[in-house]
Amino acid sequence: MAAIVARIRDLVGDSGPDPVWSDDEIERFADAVAIVGAQVQLDPVGPLPTTTWRTLVAPWELGARLYDAAGNQLAVATDRGTSGVWETAAAIRGPVWVLGNLIDVYLAAASLLDAWAAREKASYDVEVAGDTRLSRSQKVSHLLELAARYRSQAWPRVSAAGRTDLEGVVPW
Repeated sequence: MAAIVARIRDLVGDSGPDPVWSDDEIERFADAVAIVGAQVQLDPVGPLPTTTWRTLVAPWELGARLYDAAGNQLAVATDRGTSGVWETAAAIRGPVWVLGNLIDVYLAAASLLDAWAAREKASYDVEVAGDTRLSRSQKVSHLLELAARYRSQAWPRVSAAGRTDLEGVVPW
């Protein structure tokens, strides 16, 4: 999770000697937007049989499991799930599936920026002697603009809607 936290920290610009957010706080934002139990078919890297498999959908939390077509768990030699690449212990023909937690770093960054803007909402502008001005209130609008930009880069979410109060009632 450290690589995912570092990526989110880079996206929001919270690096340096005195960061605003702790790693644990950023991890909570990542966990809140995680797609738990995601399953994606991997693409082979090179000719089959191969040991290297990848997906363009990333990052995955470390510890994602790989399965073959029969549902047998495969031994993982190298887990680079944060970049969407795995190497199996033995060369196989595939197909190979990955099952694990997928993190939408852009949605996590947008949520974090919203929370940061809420913290900065009480900031005020200062004017000294009429010619020196410190505009702290601009920070909120900049944080919210960046959050909107990242939210537009986040993965689309789909949900099913239904009504439980109409059970047994014919709608026509």
